[in-house]
Order: sequence, then structure tokens, then C-alpha cells
Amino acid sequence: MKNISEENEIKLLEYIDGKLSPDEAAGVLLLVEEHPELKARLNELQGLESYFAAFAQQQPSKNFTQQVMSRLDQYPRGAGSSLWKSIVLLAGIFVTAGIASMLVSMGVFDNTAELDLNSVILQNDTMQQSLPSIRFDGRILVNSIIIFNLIIAFFVLDRTVLKPWFQRRSRLHF
Repeated sequence: MKNISEENEIKLLEYIDGKLSPDEAAGVLLLVEEHPELKARLNELQGLESYFAAFAQQQPSKNFTQQVMSRLDQYPRGAGSSLWKSIVLLAGIFVTAGIASMLVSMGVFDNTAELDLNSVILQNDTMQQSLPSIRFDGRILVNSIIIFNLIIAFFVLDRTVLKPWFQRRSRLHF
């Protein structure tokens, strides 16, 4: 296909859009009949026009925004998963309490503790090597647990108390 001048391209587009007077439209049709590349381009543009006309833009109704805004508070975020989250939280508390009880009974939170793996694991006659003992400072462990719990407490406080409070407060001011 030969290059079509910008002027002829504009005329073809105006013809398709119906922006030409009847005399100008007849002139474009004569031009198209004389030049096969213009005829091919006109057919191509008309095909595109009919293709895109099938996808007419749909406008939302006038009260669309009001309908959406009125339904926002209808379904609170996370309402369906609160039971599941509660069960997981309760299971976590029981596991943590069990581990803490075991560690307290072993004397881990005393100054320095030693965990002897030989006394924990039952040995049979075929086992010839002794397992190592693990030594650690109970104060460092307790401090780490306290810091971890503080971080979790601030996170829970932010999510469950502060965020809803500030959201309600900001809604009142608007």
C-alpha cells in the first residue's frame, strides 16, 4: 500500500464521521474510486468504525455513586473470618502457655540453664555417641519474649483499637 497523505487521511476520517458536506463527500468518493490505496484504506477505516461501534460506552446510572456509598458499611471488613481468627489466636495462646510451662519446669529462666539432650532422648544399646548439651542464658530468652510480646501488643492495639477509633473520628468531622 502506498503512503497516503495526511490530508487524504483526514478527509477519509471526516467522511466516515459524517462531517463533510454532500459535495465534499462526493469528491472523496470520486477520489477513492480513482486511487485503489485510498479505497483499501477507506474499507479498513469503515471496518474499524463498525467494530468499535459494537462496543458502545455504557454510562452508569445517575444514582450509581449514592448506591455504592450506601452499601459500603453494609459488609464490614473481615466480618466472616473473625471466628477463624479467634480459634487460631486461642490455639496460639495454648501452645505458648504449654511451651512456657515446660521451660519454667526445666529451670530455663534461672540465670544459666543447660539442656542435656541425652536425658531427653531415650538411648538404646546401638547408640554409641552422646548428644551435645545446649547452654543458654535464661534472662536473654525472657527479655526477647517480653520484647516480642510488646511488639505484638502494639500491633494488636493499633489494629483493634486505634484504627477504628480514628476512622470513626474522621467520619464525624466530614
